[in-house]
Amino acid sequence: MWVRPFPGPGPRQRVSGRDGGFAPVWDGPEIYYLERLGDSRVMSRRVESTSPLRLAVAPRGAFALPFALARVDAYLSLAYAVEPGGRRVLVVRPDEREPNDITSLNVITN
Repeated sequence: MWVRPFPGPGPRQRVSGRDGGFAPVWDGPEIYYLERLGDSRVMSRRVESTSPLRLAVAPRGAFALPFALARVDAYLSLAYAVEPGGRRVLVVRPDEREPNDITSLNVITN
């Protein structure tokens, strides 16, 4: 996964490791992403500067989701959201019995 200054100019920079990167979420100073599909570990990379664009030296493990995200569809990037500062995470888990219908929303704290 790569980032590039918008509207530019500037070179693109690799955010993720060699396996790619899926479901990116940017909360300001951090870019969160899955290293690979089927993984529950969320990685992060700190954006140290936006002008010029400068990333932290290496990605780090940020947190683990309660289940793996393995589906490839348009909603994968909306499967989780990170509170600014990374203190809380909201995760949407599809119901395997009704994969196309949202029937409930359960909020689990702590």
